[in-house]
Amino acid sequence: MSYFKIRYAGGILLLCVLSILLAPQARADWIVGDPYKMHYPQLPDPNGWDVNFTAPAVLADDWRCSETGPVSDIHFWISFRGDQADPGLINSIHASIHSDVPADPVNTYSHPGDLLWEYDFNPNLFTIAGPFTGQQGWYDPVSGDFAHPDHLLYWQVNITNIPDAFVQQQGTIYWLDLSLSLATSGVNVGWKTSQDHFNDDAVVAVKLPGDANGDGVVNLADLQILGDNWMAGGAAWAQGDFTGDGLVNLADLQILGDNWGASGPLWKDLHDPITGESLDLAFVITPEPSSLVLLALSGAAMLRRRR
Repeated sequence: MSYFKIRYAGGILLLCVLSILLAPQARADWIVGDPYKMHYPQLPDPNGWDVNFTAPAVLADDWRCSETGPVSDIHFWISFRGDQADPGLINSIHASIHSDVPADPVNTYSHPGDLLWEYDFNPNLFTIAGPFTGQQGWYDPVSGDFAHPDHLLYWQVNITNIPDAFVQQQGTIYWLDLSLSLATSGVNVGWKTSQDHFNDDAVVAVKLPGDANGDGVVNLADLQILGDNWMAGGAAWAQGDFTGDGLVNLADLQILGDNWGASGPLWKDLHDPITGESLDLAFVITPEPSSLVLLALSGAAMLRRRR
């Protein structure tokens, strides 16, 4: 091999290494213009609403897959009621993906169906960008409480490189469900509404207290989960922490007992509490691998061809 070929190969190899090293940092935050694999990004409305999804509350919105492959990255936007906290208080994020139940004469709006995938993300598994600012409102669709303006700050939450990622199929409509557990009681966090609308409205559900596995009924399976995680710290809803304090204890057992045999939840579509207009939520599903990783792979392939 000549000097120039060796130098060229070394340069390509260096490019591959640098691309791989820099890719996670470069793609942690999503910005307008970055790739996505859904109908289109639902961008945050800086003057819109933040809808309460503090556990046990659950919000969900739908998307149409534009590219078959793993849902490896999820990005969404949040605020805290009255600017009373920051994302450092997030104890865990429960995310799940569901099939679509289309609207029909009985169900006047579409909503999540069968559970297809779920995961609980602790703070080591997501990053935060921001804060950003705007005159935003607070809305709790369960209690009906709302205020506008209420707060100024909002953040982007980035869940990347998701383990055991769900594989979506092009053209299929899915639902993303999210619920956040906080380390401090009395604080509320909201999922930002979007400037962009797709298909039907977003929906809200309150998780059935005591239903650890999310199958819609409180029974022995939930009691087994709670027992398996008894006195565990850093726990989330799926481990039996129904109070959101990060600990599985007598308070959670009391909640499970009070709701023994109950079933649910019911979905409710979201509307602006003042105007009645449809509400969608701000999120984007992004592709994997990132463009920098693809560049590295391309460089590696070029190197192999030139040997």
